[in-house]
Amino acid sequence: MLVFAVCEGLVADARVGCEVKIIAKDPLSQVDRVISDLANFAGRVRRVNSQSVSVAMVGMNLSRAIPSATKVNETYEDKELRGHEALAATRKIEEQLREVYDELLILPFEATNIPPLPFAWATTPRVELEYGSALTRIGERYQARFR
Repeated sequence: MLVFAVCEGLVADARVGCEVKIIAKDPLSQVDRVISDLANFAGRVRRVNSQSVSVAMVGMNLSRAIPSATKVNETYEDKELRGHEALAATRKIEEQLREVYDELLILPFEATNIPPLPFAWATTPRVELEYGSALTRIGERYQARFR
């Protein structure tokens, strides 16, 4: 009779957990769900490994051209509401999640679902600098915690 021993060991060790959410339109109607989803994800990552580096990225659409809900191929612009909503949603995300994540990036962009489907970072140089800086800080945290 052959007897084999199967050793148990670590199956997965989450060292970096990253969640991405995109708020495409109606920021204030989506912000609570996004915050809840991101807070829950951070909790799951921490339960797997309390030392893990947690990262959240939120794409925030600042476009003021909103497709009409009633008429096909028609849009309207609501300059004051859209700018105000995105700013208020950004503040709320930062207030509630800044302490939950090691890195929290809110990346502003402008896009519509109107052909030809344009997309652009709202402030390309700033987005590039913030993203690069975040990658550097994430790498430093990883090195400090796991090397």
